[in-house]
Amino acid sequence: MPKPAVPTDHPLAVWPCATGGHRPAEVRAELARRVVDDYSGPGQVVLDLVCRDGSVVDHAAASSRRAIGVVAGPCDATRGSPSTARRATEPDLRPRRGRPSADVLGDLHSRVHLAVALPSLRIARSGPTPARPCPRGAARLCHTAAPLLRPGGLLVVGVVGGVGTGRDADALTALVEAATSAGLDYLQHVVALLVPIADGALAPPSSGRGGRVVVHADLGVFRRPGR
Repeated sequence: MPKPAVPTDHPLAVWPCATGGHRPAEVRAELARRVVDDYSGPGQVVLDLVCRDGSVVDHAAASSRRAIGVVAGPCDATRGSPSTARRATEPDLRPRRGRPSADVLGDLHSRVHLAVALPSLRIARSGPTPARPCPRGAARLCHTAAPLLRPGGLLVVGVVGGVGTGRDADALTALVEAATSAGLDYLQHVVALLVPIADGALAPPSSGRGGRVVVHADLGVFRRPGR
């Protein structure tokens, strides 16, 4: 029997994230809430590595975390930049501009309790569809985040598995390999359901013109060794 691509002896959790509505903003806000609440505590530093809409930093700051977001560009800064600046709890926890890198984030070395990179949600003809993070960038993201984490700190990255071909065909496998190569321990796999549940079954919106509805995203949870 071939060896599974992703280890199967790690805890698996399933999160319904469309309980308060199925619009992308509502689903993403619930996903951000679950990640922040489950993997960090009050007073801890939460870093959003791809601060698109401010959902992670908004909830982190509102729940007494020390929040900071990386704003990649003008498009992503529409809400993220003002939100992060408004909710920064310390002068040195300011919003950062540019792609996540040592140049942008080096002063956070070993300070971060939770680093997060969630997939964005966009409206497609097939319904709410996660924009697929590129697995080819997983190694760069993990190697950037690893030294920022405190010993025992967590990295949570969301990907859309089983979409595309070749290197993109199994995004979770690529993510686990990248995190392991960065020296992080693989702790947990979370399946985030992006569509409502009705009568005990997933109830995705109509796919319209024969399009495909993506109903879940995979979250990989990783830990920097040490205490």
